Amino acid sequence: MKIFNHNQPVTDPSDILAVTKILESNMLSKSSVTQSLEASLAEYLGKSYGLFTGNGSQAMALLLEGLGVSSGDEVIMPSYVCEKVLLTVQAIGAKPVLCDTNAFWVVSFESIKSKISKKTKAIIVVHTQGINGYDEQLKTLNIPVIEDTCQSFGSLIKEKRTGSFTDYAFTSFHGTKTLPGGEGGMLFVNDEFIYSKIQKEASNNPRYTKGTDIISALVLSQFNRLKATLEKREILREVYRNNINPELNQDFEKIAYQSMKFKYLLKSAKNFQEVKSQFLEYGIHVRQGVDCLNHRTLGLEDASFPSSVSLYNQTISIPILPSMTENDAHFIASKANEILM
Repeated sequence: MKIFNHNQPVTDPSDILAVTKILESNMLSKSSVTQSLEASLAEYLGKSYGLFTGNGSQAMALLLEGLGVSSGDEVIMPSYVCEKVLLTVQAIGAKPVLCDTNAFWVVSFESIKSKISKKTKAIIVVHTQGINGYDEQLKTLNIPVIEDTCQSFGSLIKEKRTGSFTDYAFTSFHGTKTLPGGEGGMLFVNDEFIYSKIQKEASNNPRYTKGTDIISALVLSQFNRLKATLEKREILREVYRNNINPELNQDFEKIAYQSMKFKYLLKSAKNFQEVKSQFLEYGIHVRQGVDCLNHRTLGLEDASFPSSVSLYNQTISIPILPSMTENDAHFIASKANEILM
């Protein structure tokens, strides 16, 4: 039986060659590949500077510290997002202030604005599941906005890429992300003074680590074929759009033009654990949109986050990997209709 993993890095011979060149050079930490990666990705996002970090959480923490966020300051972020975002805010001593999402998996301007106080020092806009979460109205708030592109790197929205809407962004190169290197991350800034502060902190604080040139070479190789990867995701999305019952995918399809299809999202009122087991009978691994809700971690009531709770209970994410064939997508679509309808 063929197995369809939900998140799985896709490698090809060019990746092997890129890593082999680093190994053969005997320069595992002082070659030029990391500088090439930083420059290439920064240019891709229209940023002046990029800094390779040990992981995405470190990149986010360095950005916050570069912006002067410290103990007692508030950082607005979604409840419906990876718990590491919450933990990173807490790790630098700041207070995470959570807001609800809209019905389409990302936060709204109104939900963010309602959480602003005199202590608000930064806003984390998460392009969750690959969906653009930025709203131009955020510029009117005069508060630094950091874009989390860990699940959306490469997404093009109205001729602008997620990560290019503001002066600050970060991403992750974890093995499940759009540029999988196994681990590592990168931050992006435009301001030279803030970048200098970040560089100093990254170099002098032992809490922060650097990725290896092996990871840089692998990520750079993945980046060089990112366009083809995104095109393949769009082909698979078309199969799903045309073959899955609209009752299941209509909400995602309403905002699909804002997504780079990092995940393909369905909605169903059926019990997730039960349908997960049914999908597994066919070798199909599915997941919920997120593993937990951050407001529950903080002991906050569900009543204040109705949309996040609804999404958590109803979202089913099915595989949409570049390694899949169109026939694979047809098979998964048929099983989604069979199990969820």
